[in-house]
Amino acid sequence: MARIREFLIEEKTRHGKLRYLFHRRPDGKRMTIKGYPNESGFESQYQLLCNGLDLEIEIEKGARKRQQNFEPPQTLSELCLYHEHHLNLLANRKEM
Repeated sequence: MARIREFLIEEKTRHGKLRYLFHRRPDGKRMTIKGYPNESGFESQYQLLCNGLDLEIEIEKGARKRQQNFEPPQTLSELCLYHEHHLNLLANRKEM
């Protein structure tokens, strides 16, 4: 694995292909970016991830996991999502 630039790692797969991974924190997940550096689609995805999209994705996954396990929400936005989900369930029951 070679670090190309900040948060970007170049890795060779077992099949010999190159892939590029976005990796911000040691405990964070690696996200594969499709394409190659200096391509427009690759660069736009890289910029989105650098600007915090990876953190938002991890927060959403954590919120969904807590909701599935019936754990209490950890943020106000999660509480709003729980409430909205509950109201939708109540509305669906009334329609039946």
